[in-house]
Amino acid sequence: MEQQVRINSRYYQMIIDSRDLNDAKSKVKALVNEEIATYDLSPELKQQQINSLVPALEKSLNPWFFNFIRTNPELYIQQIQIPVFAAFGGKDVQVNAAQNGNRLLELFKGKEELLELKVYPELNHLFQKAKTGAVAEYAEIEETFNVKVLGDMANFILGLKK
Repeated sequence: MEQQVRINSRYYQMIIDSRDLNDAKSKVKALVNEEIATYDLSPELKQQQINSLVPALEKSLNPWFFNFIRTNPELYIQQIQIPVFAAFGGKDVQVNAAQNGNRLLELFKGKEELLELKVYPELNHLFQKAKTGAVAEYAEIEETFNVKVLGDMANFILGLKK
């Protein structure tokens, strides 16, 4: 997990620091090689990691993702003047509930009445009941989207009519 967080952080920063999409694509292999060099693996396993990571990261580098990573949502969140329902899964390994929820509370300071924030402790990134929250677990879970979250969303929307 720590290795994945570290490589993601470096990858995202590399995208932010790149001049354009092509510049970012040209840096992927070097970034992966540097990162894998720090792993305590045999040369064969390191090469396997490189062979799987480089194409995966290069494939993810499309115009939408490049601009998504370079966008600072806080600039837009601070401009919100309408009610917002924000939900987080407590077992979400992609979007940390505490970190992001607390930041939303800070961004809505002075207009707290606009924000309804909920954390669902047993749910993952896709709002499914999960054991671990790991991405690999997604396909094993039968639940598509938790009914409690759907109900809370519906109640929030219906409450706007009042």
